[in-house]
Amino acid sequence: RRFVARAAVDDIAAANGGDLIFSASVEAAAATTRRAVENAGDVERFSEAQVARALESVERDEIAGLADPKVSLGGNYGVQMYRNARFMAGVTPIVRRYLVVKRRIARVRRKVKHVDREGYYDERTAMWDDEHEKAAKDIRKLFNKMGGLYNKLAQDWATRDGLLPQAWVDELKDSFEAMPERPWSVMKKEILLSLKEEDVTPIAPTKQGLERYFARVDEDALAAASIGQVHRAVVRKTNETVAVKVMFPGGRDLVLGDLKNVRRVLRFVKPALLPAIDEFRERVRGEFCYLDEARVMDACAAYVARGPLRRRVAIPTSKPELSGKRVLTMDWLEGTSLRSDLEARAAAARRTAFAPLRIARLLLLRRRARGALGGGARA
Repeated sequence: RRFVARAAVDDIAAANGGDLIFSASVEAAAATTRRAVENAGDVERFSEAQVARALESVERDEIAGLADPKVSLGGNYGVQMYRNARFMAGVTPIVRRYLVVKRRIARVRRKVKHVDREGYYDERTAMWDDEHEKAAKDIRKLFNKMGGLYNKLAQDWATRDGLLPQAWVDELKDSFEAMPERPWSVMKKEILLSLKEEDVTPIAPTKQGLERYFARVDEDALAAASIGQVHRAVVRKTNETVAVKVMFPGGRDLVLGDLKNVRRVLRFVKPALLPAIDEFRERVRGEFCYLDEARVMDACAAYVARGPLRRRVAIPTSKPELSGKRVLTMDWLEGTSLRSDLEARAAAARRTAFAPLRIARLLLLRRRARGALGGGARA
């Protein structure tokens, strides 16, 4: 709300030894909601430049305290601002096209609906379906380019049949693939820093770096997801092979900042989806502490070990002595991934000669795959 000259900021910094710490609080207000309702009728006539300005005004409203921001950026401010710009550059044309379609449908409604109601509804559906198909591909490309939370959001949306356009759901179903990994030079420092912050006792105090805890850590990640990646390692002294899951540096702030971008666009074009986004946000926030994930994993492993599934299902257990909030060390399990198993079953079903039986098997497999992947997709 206040702006000062750079020279004044430099003077303040010099007086405080060069360190400045800013804090701010923002309270929700109903003004933005009222304005959104009042302006809803004008939105369909916006140009692309007006769409961009409107999205920017939402951000200014949040900074000024006229709306509920839901999240704060915290650190990595420069990186987040760059991601904001990339996201807005990609999403503005999509929003603009939807507004154009909405305007075209309004014109068709005025001309046709009172003459041929059924024809109007058929044409309206065809126009929306065509735009959904185009937008779905662009959204997929944008989410893949952005990575981070957008990949997790794509995974969540891929299970939202009935809530989102079917074209979006179908296009995003392949979003369970692994994400690009971060450089080992970065992740090595993050593992070591996280273990030190948790006061994890070194197994070999006389060694240096990760050798104080592990005899070997593979530099190439086994897999990467939206907030972290996994490396294979060997524990020092015991020579036990383990999987080390480490969170990306600044991952929490960047993911929550990305979620703010999504809320900004939806509040502008589709407010009805905001409750689903807020629900998603609460679930995502629970994934930023690997100690909580370790407790859940260990509880699931103990439960399965006591039941009839113990011979068919294997669940790793954590290594508390080598784990922390941003690093999770767990048992190494040899086996086939769930996705690979489902793909093999699908290939076998397609080879069924009798067409009705082939279709039935594929539909059953699709239902099982959706339940397995959609309900358990995590980073």
